[in-house]
Amino acid sequence: MLSTHSRHASRWQTPLLVALMVWALLAGLGLREPMPADEPRFVLAARTMVETGQWLFPHRGIELYAEKPPTFMWLQAASYLLVRSWDVAFLLPSLLAALLTLWLSGDLARRLWGRRAVPYAVFGLFVCLQFALQAKRAQIDMVLVGMTTLSLWALLRYLLEKPSPWLLALGTFAAGLGTVTKGVGFLPLLVFIPWLWVRWKSPQDLPAHRGAHALAGVAGFLLGAGVWLVPMLSVALSSSDPALHTYAREMLFKQTGTRYANAWHHVKPAWYYLQTMLTLWLPGVLLAPWLLPAWWRRLRRVDARYALPLVWALLVLVFFSASPGKREVYIFPMLPALAVAASPLLAGLLRRRGVRATLWTYMTVLVAVAGALGLWLLTASPERVHALVDGRGMDMATVAQLSRWLLGFAVVAIAVMLAARRRVAVALVAVTAALWTAYA
Repeated sequence: MLSTHSRHASRWQTPLLVALMVWALLAGLGLREPMPADEPRFVLAARTMVETGQWLFPHRGIELYAEKPPTFMWLQAASYLLVRSWDVAFLLPSLLAALLTLWLSGDLARRLWGRRAVPYAVFGLFVCLQFALQAKRAQIDMVLVGMTTLSLWALLRYLLEKPSPWLLALGTFAAGLGTVTKGVGFLPLLVFIPWLWVRWKSPQDLPAHRGAHALAGVAGFLLGAGVWLVPMLSVALSSSDPALHTYAREMLFKQTGTRYANAWHHVKPAWYYLQTMLTLWLPGVLLAPWLLPAWWRRLRRVDARYALPLVWALLVLVFFSASPGKREVYIFPMLPALAVAASPLLAGLLRRRGVRATLWTYMTVLVAVAGALGLWLLTASPERVHALVDGRGMDMATVAQLSRWLLGFAVVAIAVMLAARRRVAVALVAVTAALWTAYA
């Protein structure tokens, strides 16, 4: 039986960690300007929408911006109309998408495995470096992940829990809206492939579905994609302006199929995403030696709760690996699905000495590197520091401030690790929150 102190600690521990997590994501909001290369372009297009009232065809100044659909810029423009500050508005869509993704991941874990899995899904996603990094950037990818996670949440509920046509329509609508946010937003629909495999191997494990529901699914996707495609094509095709015709062709063909099959930039080798996982998915990727065998055993048993998110994530990895153009953010939509699939296993894994030692080592190395870098920036000669930061838009005053934040993070992290003692999960969430607060 738990002691009174342990029961009391468990009551405040999770809410406190949630507060730290939300604080870390909010930290820095409104304190910086858009940074190259993508952020200024999106903000300029959003500001032009507000100033001109032309929301259908995004512009940068007087020229059409034909590299991305306007959905993300709509969200930034709408955020500005709400808060009346571009310093806040340009980051608000990413922040809200991050909070939505965390909630959806926790709720899906609860529905699949019960309440105990919720904090492991939420905090397991938060501590992975790529998540907060994208949550603090005004790029499309965090919003895209919010939409793909919403789509997966609805589709997995439809396939595994409740065969409601409304859930199917919501899932496909989110996929359609994601498609006109960034072309790969349709990827959640690939979850039907592992569902067919599970249905063939263990049909008794799945609820009955009606073929007529497919109409709701098709309607949902068309409605989501049609939010922008229908009015854009209607105006472009009925116009005599050749610039609009060029814009439509660019968005429908060059920025989708051509960009995937014959990428003209970001060309990387086939193993590029392994490098991404080994760095940006820290510390979660460090648990792969324990998670992969556990997942494999459950896949062999054809457990649909594992098979659908895990095989879907594998299909996404294969999809992006097949394209010559690769960026680390492309496989970001996999991360929430993997966090959900790991959530029921983490409580047991964290009792293993090897897992705890691995996570303590990760935090120790992180703190040591941050502290050493901060100390070096503070004490090195100006010539050596200038050579390091040259071209990064940082002056010596900013470098000095950076060094103090790094040292402050190291001190706070050490104090947290000492206070947490054996509670490695608590220490990891708190240290991650301190890291992103300092970064902000």
